[in-house]
Amino acid sequence: MRIKNEPVLLRDVLQCFARFPQREDTLSGIVEWWLMENRIEWCVVEVQAALDELVTQGFVLTWSSADGQKRYRANPKRQKNIQKLADGFSRKR
Repeated sequence: MRIKNEPVLLRDVLQCFARFPQREDTLSGIVEWWLMENRIEWCVVEVQAALDELVTQGFVLTWSSADGQKRYRANPKRQKNIQKLADGFSRKR
């Protein structure tokens, strides 16, 4: 079966129904709550992967704070490189 629509959006909606098969809602409820909730969860995973990569490459420093949470900051020794990379990403958009 082929549905003409954005494949990512179809996946997102179907994953919402798969996670909570008994859940029901209105269009606005699905958009405002279900999809946003799922995208925030996925975003956390993607941001963690990006931070891990930046730490590995030495662009970002990390340490554990007193409350046990990881903290991140730009590596001041790599600031010029960070700016160059950020500018390069901006031009590609």
